Amino acid sequence: MNEKRGKNQKNDGNFCEKIVGANGDKSGVKNGGKAYRAIVIGGGAAGLFFAAKYGDENTLILERGERVGRKLSATGGGWGNVTNENASKFAEKLFYFTSEISEMPKIRGAVEQFPPEALRGFFSSLGVLTFADERGRVYPLSRQASSLTDCLRREAARRGAEIKTGEYVCGVSVLPNDLKNSATNTATNTTKNPKKIGARFEVKTQSGGVYFGENILICTGGKAAKNFGSDGNGYEIAKSFGHTISPVSPALVQLKCAEKELRALKGIRVFDGSLGLYSGGKEIARELGDILFADFGVSGDGAFKISSYLPQTFPAKACEIKIDFLPEVSEKDLETAILKKLTRYESVGAEELAGGLLNNRAGAVIAGRVKKNLAKNQGAGRDDKIALAAAMAKEIKSFVLTVTGTLGFDYAQVTKGGVKLSEVDENMQSLKQPGAYFAGEILNADGACGGYNLQWAFSSACAAGEAIFGGEADAAGDCKEKGR
Repeated sequence: MNEKRGKNQKNDGNFCEKIVGANGDKSGVKNGGKAYRAIVIGGGAAGLFFAAKYGDENTLILERGERVGRKLSATGGGWGNVTNENASKFAEKLFYFTSEISEMPKIRGAVEQFPPEALRGFFSSLGVLTFADERGRVYPLSRQASSLTDCLRREAARRGAEIKTGEYVCGVSVLPNDLKNSATNTATNTTKNPKKIGARFEVKTQSGGVYFGENILICTGGKAAKNFGSDGNGYEIAKSFGHTISPVSPALVQLKCAEKELRALKGIRVFDGSLGLYSGGKEIARELGDILFADFGVSGDGAFKISSYLPQTFPAKACEIKIDFLPEVSEKDLETAILKKLTRYESVGAEELAGGLLNNRAGAVIAGRVKKNLAKNQGAGRDDKIALAAAMAKEIKSFVLTVTGTLGFDYAQVTKGGVKLSEVDENMQSLKQPGAYFAGEILNADGACGGYNLQWAFSSACAAGEAIFGGEADAAGDCKEKGR
């Protein structure tokens, strides 16, 4: 697979050199070596896709972990939720979130240039067929995320891209003009492409590696899912070029809630529930999806989706979530059904009123809330069937929980925030440092749960690849291909 392993030194918090925008140290140039057309920092979904679609013998991936594509191999619960059919339908809904609405056009442009159907066509050209479920989530027919990683590794190897694992990048420097010429003259470039490659960047790793590149693609991810090697070091590289990093926070993550009732609800799943997020009594967002109760709070794709809307000032700013257990049933219809049960069965307990509508334990918890509220507001012991039915229906449609936090970056699927899109062009090239590109999660664009973040990783990498390699990609990998 043309992969080589470095010494795999782990980051101890001290970079081998302070990352700076220019470096006058000539020791690296004396090492000579090869100048690459593109050095990819990070062998995740974006970096591996870039190498598989555009790479050649002048492309180098530097991956800090033991193997490339580890997070990709775990996506979609191991099934490989590679994209979503709805990812480019921006006119209908914003499937991507940023801190600044003004940055949305760049996200839209990249995804529309390389949409889900083109991505599926690309994988089809590599022998991987895909299918979409009822929510538009796209998976390989194998239902194995690892098959996506394997096919990208194979194609990157076929194209001649070089992959080095165990290489933690700790310094990226821009070479002064005199050193650029020196590095170019000492570099050996075995390439079928007659275009001359000149070194512009010097990249150093903790293992002692020194590499020269004309362009760099920074796709190190953010700070989410640290078990896959994301520690935010890409932000340091970006800042060394003068970039602004929008505040980062965990997204697509479980929510912690204050209520003790959650212990009784642990393990209950609400299928296709509605979840609203409120701050200061005002609704910020509402999402549909599965909701899984845990003793700490709520999980499931519905909770993941809504977590992306948490205010940046959270948890200092109080938030609530309101769960609608049955969004397809009106509150009036629920009230009528419950009242019929109360009228027909004189001895039925409040805990049984939601039977046939909700999980029995969920119904009991809701009934407990209702009884307390009725006793407080109307006086203990009052037997008012109409009031009880109305209160039960209202609680089913608006079950309030107080959000106290999230499970943090360790459990988050993606990072909210990152390099501001206003500081890159439509090809994801830095407006601060020519030749430096970004792709994927490191940019200030996080997507909804269901394949949107991987589509963004691939689309942004495609934008960078078109700029760096122009029309040199194989016809099968043309960004504008629409076939499957």
